[in-house]
Amino acid sequence: MVHPPYVWVDTERDLERAAERLSQATSLAVDTEADSFYHYHHKCCLIQVSDGEAVYLVDPLALKRLQPLGEVLGSRRIVAAFLSCPSPCFPLPVSRGEGQEDHAAFS
Repeated sequence: MVHPPYVWVDTERDLERAAERLSQATSLAVDTEADSFYHYHHKCCLIQVSDGEAVYLVDPLALKRLQPLGEVLGSRRIVAAFLSCPSPCFPLPVSRGEGQEDHAAFS
């Protein structure tokens, strides 16, 4: 079995490159890891996104904004399967077109 390469994303530039690549996909698998066992509020610690060719490991603690990823996940042309996401982790700004912006929450 051949595993796809893992790409660590912890800078704005890395995130923009990952978003550009992910925006070319027709489907994505998304999973997150949160630290909520010892905290009252959820703290998203890792976002994993795969297009089947690579797995992007996004460090939300190192990034100030996640809008490029939110735009990809909000694309109406991409089907995103969210795995094991039982409660909100944090909002991602998602462009809905026509100047409107929503917030998609996932964990």
